[in-house]
Amino acid sequence: MKRLIGLLAGLLALGGLAVIGAGPASAHAEACVGQGTATLTAPLFYPGVGNPVPGVGWNITIGTGVCTGGNSANGHLTGVLGGGVCGQSYSTDGVSSTGHIIAYTSAGSMLIIGASPGNGVGTAVGLANAVPDALNGESCTTGADHFLVTGVLIGLP
Repeated sequence: MKRLIGLLAGLLALGGLAVIGAGPASAHAEACVGQGTATLTAPLFYPGVGNPVPGVGWNITIGTGVCTGGNSANGHLTGVLGGGVCGQSYSTDGVSSTGHIIAYTSAGSMLIIGASPGNGVGTAVGLANAVPDALNGESCTTGADHFLVTGVLIGLP
């Protein structure tokens, strides 16, 4: 069951990346998987360690990945946090490099992603894992503003 949930999470996160790098929508959903980094304009802390931070800018850049239609899954998403701490944040005003409106909610290290209609894509859903870049000294205890992201997104016509 744990593997099935992990696979489903991966497939959902791939769908969100389709919004990033996919061309025009076709009659079927396209799934993409990719990895990259997320940076914030101010660090986030665990609840109780630091204060919730509203208005923090975020940027997710996907550098490597592939989609089911053969397209490369790369691009970026940008936005501003509505509020949050490490593991509990949300944004409703993000945008993809192709102009799609993006929203997300985090639950632990998982980002639940949604994309609104526009630029040839009806909607998209995704799931990504975002963890502080520990090799570069990032920690939610001391404040993290650089995360490693792996995910899947499914674009729906």
